[in-house]
Amino acid sequence: MNAYDFHAAAHRISARLKDEGWPDWGTKIMDAMKYSATGTEILMKLRWTIQQFLKKAATCQPETLHMMQELLQKTDSLVK
Repeated sequence: MNAYDFHAAAHRISARLKDEGWPDWGTKIMDAMKYSATGTEILMKLRWTIQQFLKKAATCQPETLHMMQELLQKTDSLVK
């Protein structure tokens, strides 16, 4: 069984958003990890930040969108 690497996924999403012209959102994703005290807090902040991006600025490459949806799905399975 392969474990999902939330940290690596968030880094990839952040880098892709920055490359696609959304540097502020890429930074928000990194800040969610950097300024959280616990693993649960990191997951909740990542989840909230990605959901906000999708509500406000959902124009990104299909692969980036897929990566965000996968992270949300994996997060939801742990925190709900």
